[in-house]
Amino acid sequence: MNTVLPARDAVYRLLAGAWDPAGLPAAEVIPWPEVLRLAVPSNVGGAVYAATQGMREALPSDVREELEQALYRSAAANTRCLRQLAQLRAALSNVGAPLLLLKGAALAQELYGDVALRLIGDIDLAVPQEHVRSCRQVLLELGYVPDRIEEQAGSLLAHSNQELFLPPDPYPAGVELHWHILDVPYYLRHVPMDWFWEHTESLLIDEQPYRVLNPEANLIYLPAHLALHHRFQGLHSYLDLAQLIVRNRDQLDWDRIAATARSFDLLTALRETLERLAECWPSLPLDTARRLLQAVRPSRTDERLFHLITGEERNPNLYVYTTLVSMPDFAARARFAWANLFPQPAYMKSRYGVRAGWQLPYWYVYRMAGGLSRYARNLPRLRRFDRG
Repeated sequence: MNTVLPARDAVYRLLAGAWDPAGLPAAEVIPWPEVLRLAVPSNVGGAVYAATQGMREALPSDVREELEQALYRSAAANTRCLRQLAQLRAALSNVGAPLLLLKGAALAQELYGDVALRLIGDIDLAVPQEHVRSCRQVLLELGYVPDRIEEQAGSLLAHSNQELFLPPDPYPAGVELHWHILDVPYYLRHVPMDWFWEHTESLLIDEQPYRVLNPEANLIYLPAHLALHHRFQGLHSYLDLAQLIVRNRDQLDWDRIAATARSFDLLTALRETLERLAECWPSLPLDTARRLLQAVRPSRTDERLFHLITGEERNPNLYVYTTLVSMPDFAARARFAWANLFPQPAYMKSRYGVRAGWQLPYWYVYRMAGGLSRYARNLPRLRRFDRG
């Protein structure tokens, strides 16, 4: 009698069928209900369905139907998303802004062959920082709504990497307008966005040309995004990287990738991501890359920031501490603290539900006293965590 696989192992082996069909498990050793519970919420249901092509008759009918529905939902959502993207491309081109398409929309067709196999989700567009204001105005005129009010005018540009806009009807996808790839203020200064613009290529998506990151640039960006923004959560992100590595295995210059990652202080994120990928999928061609990366020493700043950002769940106190200790001088720290302690009135009214202007002084005192008190209480723990 064949032993039933753990659900996560079964999902990994099914997904690996895209590049290692000989490693596909037999249908009878797959715990299908558990696989569904893991794969569908992780947005890899369509990819799992594609992997079962040769065993469909052996699948329980309800499992086959749910996987098929996941594929159809992804296909429908992506079709609407690509139409929305085409409209955005046309509107933003009128202001002369170069566009760089990131993540899902840039990867789905090229890596998976069938756009339905990879749910796109939000639309991620990067523009040069000098074009952010004009592109933002275009989005507002199209009916998109910012999902938040920034603390001070210009504070998002100074301390973050993107702004999220909620779509008007009937469009399904939020639009993340990026001017940088990472949201950690240290990397906004240290990682040159020009390098990523220089490492792009043209890709035809839904019969429209877009600039996308080339494979080596994606191997700097995607592991850093997975590690530093999501603390290694997201099965679809792992699968993106696996497909990227397999499809470009003969063209990747790992020496150059490692050197670039080290110069950007992103070597630890890359190295740890590849270690996790190798655990998920031993069949990936990663042995040479892993040995090379283990032989390169990351900087102290790289190791420190990786530890601070990935060591525990993101929270306001950890974000403030990480930002302050990685800023270059007192003036930068003071500007950051001022923007967060004394936001503009519109932010305060939205954040605290302030109904009348005369109440604002009270809420400023509340924010300053409460914020400083919470930070002071947490500071000893944060410092111990940092030293650890």
